[in-house]
This record gives sequence, structure tokens and C-alpha cells, in this order.
Amino acid sequence: MTDRGQTSRIACLMRTHLRDSPKARELADALARVSGWDFYVLADETGGPVSAQGHAKLAHSVADCTRLGLNTDVQRCFWYFGDYSMYCAYHQIPHYDFYLMWDYDISISPESPTYLQDLADILSAQVGQLDMLGTTTGPIDGPRAGRPHRFAQPYKAMFAIIGLSRRALITLYEGRLRERLGEPVANGGVHCEYYVPSLLVERGSFLMANINDLIPGSTDRVSFNSNQARPFGFDMQMPATAHLIHPVVDLPTFLRKSFGRLAKQERTEVFLEQLERLEAQGADPVTLQDFREQALQHQERVRRFARAEAIAAAARSAEEARQEVRLS
Repeated sequence: MTDRGQTSRIACLMRTHLRDSPKARELADALARVSGWDFYVLADETGGPVSAQGHAKLAHSVADCTRLGLNTDVQRCFWYFGDYSMYCAYHQIPHYDFYLMWDYDISISPESPTYLQDLADILSAQVGQLDMLGTTTGPIDGPRAGRPHRFAQPYKAMFAIIGLSRRALITLYEGRLRERLGEPVANGGVHCEYYVPSLLVERGSFLMANINDLIPGSTDRVSFNSNQARPFGFDMQMPATAHLIHPVVDLPTFLRKSFGRLAKQERTEVFLEQLERLEAQGADPVTLQDFREQALQHQERVRRFARAEAIAAAARSAEEARQEVRLS
């Protein structure tokens, strides 16, 4: 139990596992300035201490989840079972009526300076009525690869932002305990983005809403796109078309994600252009040079492979021609 006094009916949680991240600090400071909720850094300290930068901290780990009776026999536990972090928070601060969790890699558009306060005001008026707040919440068509479940009416809710009432949290936690004791599900259980909305729909007495229902234009597929990361503190000429932007990550993480994605697409020339843009804005040249060398090495490997393929194709053609001559 935290020793912090409760001043609101809403607990606002920022989930992070990073020891010290400028991006996490930016969102934490923004959330902490809002009146209408109490703010906590929800720190996954499985890998070591996480700085809360002076904010109230709710530390938790995979070991804590095991002590709560939850199944933790899965890789990347808090990614697959993102709802576990909220159960850990609830057991430390159980007296709030609503728990709103944000991933650290969300940013607020500069064009929306009052967005967070507007959201807090709207949520405060709906506490006691709303049971789940999500993004892109809606039904899906049957099972999907890597996402096993047994729900007759499966739903999905993206977990970058998720809000749950106390009664929803208790219901979901108890459901996870039953899931562990019941017939095994592949992957050790149902992925959080499927489990949370699907179970609440199955129970039938929980009111759910999308964040766009509360504030239209909160998210869209351009600004809120898990496949298109943006670097924190740098302009990559990617306009914000919604109030919320996701994911926005620290520079090393952006470079790693962007290089991996573009190299897989054989578009390393685009990555090299990104490095030039970042260099012009004062990004650390040592970090950029390391990734530039990786990109150039990748391009050289691709060229060598293409040359080898061309030589092999020419050899096959020559052999086929010789065979035709022999047959004639």
C-alpha cells in the first residue's frame, strides 16, 4: 500500500520499464500536472530499479504477479499480459473507483494543449458508470495467429491506453486466476488486448467506450500507429492528425525499430535519409554513425547476395543452353 493520501476517484498510471527515459519523463510530467486524478509511475522493476523522476511510484515485477497467483510462464510477461500491471497497481492502491493506464510512449499533440485536462474532466463525470475505456475497441472475427482464446464473441482493445473501473479490475483479476486453474490455453493464456474486452462483453453488465467516443479525434490510424514509431524530440515531418501520438520513443529505440523495419523492407536508403535529417537537428553523431554503418553493411550484403544470385542464374542459363545443344 502506498503511503500517499487519495485525493481523487481516478488513479492515473504511466506504465514503464525504462530506468531513465526522457520520453517517459515528458509524459509523466504532463499527466502529473492534470487535476482530477492522482498520478503514479507504474514501474516494472523486473529488470532493476526504475526512476519515477520525483513522482509517486508503484513498483511491481513478474515475481509480484506470481505472488498474486497469476500465470507468469510466458516470455515478455508484461507485454503479453499487460493487464497484470493493473492488478499489481490495484493491490497497492485498492480504493480508487477508476484506473487509467498509459504506456510511456504516448505523446500529446502540440495542437492539443488542454487535451489531458479535458479528458480528466470528462472521466470524472463518468466515474461510477464507465467500466472500460480503450482505443480501437471492437469485435473481431474469430481467432488470430498467436492470439488463442475461447470467447464466443471476441473483442480487441489496443493496450496503449486502457481504463478500468474497480469492479471491472476485480472481475478480470478473478478471471485470470480461473484461467490459470482451468484447461490450458496456448501461449499460457489469452493476450491482454483480447482478454480484457472479451471477458467484460461476455459478462454482459459492463459499460465500455472508445476514447474517441469521449473526445472525437483522440486517435486515428496515422498518428496512433504501432508500426510507425517517431523519435522523441525530433521532427521527422510526420504530421499529427489526432490528439494522441503513438508510439513516440527515445532516439536509440527509434533507430533500432526504424532500421529493423526498413531493412526488412529493403529500404535502407530511406533509413539513411532519416539519419541525415536527425543529424541536421543535432542528434548524437556517435549513435547515428553506428546505425549508419549497420545500414551500409546491410546494403553491401544485399548487393553481394544479388550478385551471387545473378551469377547463379547465368550459370543455370548456360547449363540449360549446353543441354539443348547436346540434345540437338
